[in-house]
Amino acid sequence: MSEDKLNDLDDHNQDTAQDATQNAAGNNQIPSDATTIEGPLKQSKNDDTVTVPKKEDPVVTSVADADETPMPPKEPIPDATGWSPKKKSYFNLGLLIVLIIIGVLLILYAWKLPPFTPTVQQTNNAFIKGRTTIISPQVSGYVTEVAVQDFKNVQAGDLLVKIDDRAFQQQLEQAQANIEVAMTDRSSNAQDTGTSQAQIEARKADLYSAKVSVDSAREDVKRYQGLDAIGAVSKAEVAHAQAQLAQAQAGVQQAEANLQVALEASKKPVAVAHHSMPILKMQKQLPNKPRLI
Repeated sequence: MSEDKLNDLDDHNQDTAQDATQNAAGNNQIPSDATTIEGPLKQSKNDDTVTVPKKEDPVVTSVADADETPMPPKEPIPDATGWSPKKKSYFNLGLLIVLIIIGVLLILYAWKLPPFTPTVQQTNNAFIKGRTTIISPQVSGYVTEVAVQDFKNVQAGDLLVKIDDRAFQQQLEQAQANIEVAMTDRSSNAQDTGTSQAQIEARKADLYSAKVSVDSAREDVKRYQGLDAIGAVSKAEVAHAQAQLAQAQAGVQQAEANLQVALEASKKPVAVAHHSMPILKMQKQLPNKPRLI
């Protein structure tokens, strides 16, 4: 290689070093690839190539070196040609996507849009057919307990409510007392019936005796009237016989009245006994406690 080429190469190296020094001065640091070549260039004898002497530790120069002021070492700045923007984190991107999905789902849920559309249809003006059953107790009274809940299914015979039974208990006790009195009266009336029958027989006997007395007195009057016609007896004796007949007839009327009284007296115990029979039947039908609904 000619000597002119060597000089041009030296000038090129120096220009490159100066440009690198100026760029580093603007950034307060010289790039790592800006180096100075120290030592003479060597030319090979066999060809035209030029060999640059190698140095194990290239010396980095800066503007501060020109003033011979030592500067602390700084981290190298990467070459502008190799710079790239910082890559976004995949985690942040995934988190953003999840938040967007959650927000969309919340909006769909708030507006009841699919897939959050309710399967049950709702309305504010629906009408259904209903059947109302009126339940009334057999007796009236105050309700002390409700044995069922609202909308509960019940069957025939189930207890629904309880009614205060204190008034019915008093009525039951009074009815039982009346039954006992009626049974006592029945026994007494049975005895009275026997007595009344005997009295009736006695009154019949009295009536029969009174009728016999009337017949005898009537015969005496006829006999005394026949004797009076022939002048065998006095008028006073005829009058006395007629008075005896009238007295006997009055006795018959009294006996008939006594018999009628005895017959009426015998009918009263029978009537009481007949009225006692329904009471005895009612005693069998009365429960120990009043029926509840």
